[in-house]
Order: sequence, then structure tokens, then C-alpha cells
Amino acid sequence: MARRSKTPTATADTREKLIEVAARHFAEHGYRGASQREIQRELGVNPGAVHYHFGSKEALYRGVIDAFIHGVQEERLKLLKEMDPELVGRARLRRLLYSYFYPHVALASTAAGLPYARILAGVQHEYKTASAKIFDDIVAPVRNRYIAAILELFPDTPRAEIQRLLAMSVALMAVTATWHDSVPKAVANEEAVRELARELARFTAAGFEAHLGEKTRSTGGAKRKRAVRKTAR
Repeated sequence: MARRSKTPTATADTREKLIEVAARHFAEHGYRGASQREIQRELGVNPGAVHYHFGSKEALYRGVIDAFIHGVQEERLKLLKEMDPELVGRARLRRLLYSYFYPHVALASTAAGLPYARILAGVQHEYKTASAKIFDDIVAPVRNRYIAAILELFPDTPRAEIQRLLAMSVALMAVTATWHDSVPKAVANEEAVRELARELARFTAAGFEAHLGEKTRSTGGAKRKRAVRKTAR
């Protein structure tokens, strides 16, 4: 008798479980320390499962990041699109940073999302490694939209400097978003999540202004107001 092939549902379930288990292993051991063999052993699948679904350890890692980051990136784009065009200066800078931070902080406050949050926090210690490059490739399209929006507030600043400051801000976000790891999930309610995102936005916005000068009150704000008036005509 011919062996029955796996159903699409069974294949999808195996893939999802691989991602779930792999996320925990990558969170605990990092990209280099995580073992495909241990991941497969915990899941109880044959040694070829990872290769069948992902092809390599790097592809599995990318699959884990993709699975979690998609919703974060979609929410960031949504918040950017919904931003009030009348909001200018410091208030706009804080809102931009809040909109970038909040989706990640919200995900990190869930049991399912915490392993991903721990992975990102760990990557902050692995600058220019393979895992950092994978993150960079995946987040770049949306991150670049935010860099462009922040650059409007600091038009005389090199883009690379805005990118560097945002990377520093993300590092702070990544670490602080995991601080509730030992706190019961009931404590991480919606208002607590939003307040952490607001605190991060206020803190990092002050860093932008201190480093670049408070141009958000003049050049950036005036530029935004002129653009709003022109659009209204």
C-alpha cells in the first residue's frame, strides 16, 4: 500500500509548532547556540522536518522572525498612516516613536510574543552578526518609512544619523519590553503596555532633541505646517 501523504493542515500544523518551539530555543540560546536537533527532539518530529519546511537553520530563524514581525510591521504602518498631519514638532516626534514602539511592546506583553521579544533583546548584543542582519533585512522597509518621517523634523541631519539614533532607541525598547518576564501576564494590561510605550517615546525623543538640537520646534514643525497648508489648498 502506498504511504498516505500528509494533508495540508497537518503540514501547516507542523510548521507552526516548529516555529513555536524554535522561538523558545532561539530566545534561550541565541541564534548560534540553538540546536536544530534539540528543537526537533522536543517537537518529536524526524530529523528532516526542519529541512522540509525551512531548508536550513537560517531559514528557520527567518521563519520565526517573519511569523511574529508581520503583525508588528502592519500595525506600525497603520499607526503611521493614521497620524494627525496637524501634529508637529516635539509632539509629532513622540508620536512617531510611540507608533514604532507600541506594536512591539504589545506583542512582548503576551505569552506567545515574549519569546520573540527576548530574541530581539538578545540580538542587541550581536551587532553585525547573521541574526542581526536577518532582523535588519526584515524590518528595513517599515523602518525606512519611519526614518523618513523623523528626518522631516530634522532636515539638516544626515539620514545615517537618524538611523543610528533610531537603532539606539530600538535597543532600549527591545530590552525594556522584556522586563515584565517574571510578572504575571495579568499585570501586563493594555494601559500598562501603552504607558511603557509612552515612556519610551518621551525618553528617546528627549535623546533625539538633546543630540540633534530642538529643531523639531522650528524647521521641522514649520516644514510640516507648510505642507499641511499646501495640501489644504
